[in-house]
Parts: sequence; structure tokens; C-alpha cells
Amino acid sequence: MCAVSRARDMLYTGRQVSAELALDWGLVTEISDEVLTHTLAVAEKIALAAPIASRLAKTCLEQSAAGLEASLQ
Repeated sequence: MCAVSRARDMLYTGRQVSAELALDWGLVTEISDEVLTHTLAVAEKIALAAPIASRLAKTCLEQSAAGLEASLQ
């Protein structure tokens, strides 16, 4: 089952899963006991990235559901 299907299952049924299972399923990329510290470190990495390239990458990923041609636009 793909990550999208698992996420839909959780959304539709209200099913809750552990952080470890969510990581195994690919629903999250990392888990941390120090959530705020980790989150701020990730946010800093994002903030230091090239803003235009980051914005274009985000748009491309958002359009990926519409297919390759939409993503490339």
C-alpha cells in the first residue's frame, strides 16, 4: 500500500499510528524526541536555501498530481 493510500485510510477512518509506523510507511521523513529543536533546525535549512528555487520546487511538487506536463509548466 502506498503512502497516499495509508494517509487516506487514516483520514477517512480516524486511525492513529505510532511515529515509528508512520516513518516505516513513509508518511513522515524523521522522528525526534526534541521536536522543537529539530523543527527549528529543519526550518533554518529551508530558510537558507535559494528562495526562488525552493518556491519553484514546491510548485512543481504541488502540480505533480496533475501529471508530468503540469509539473513542468
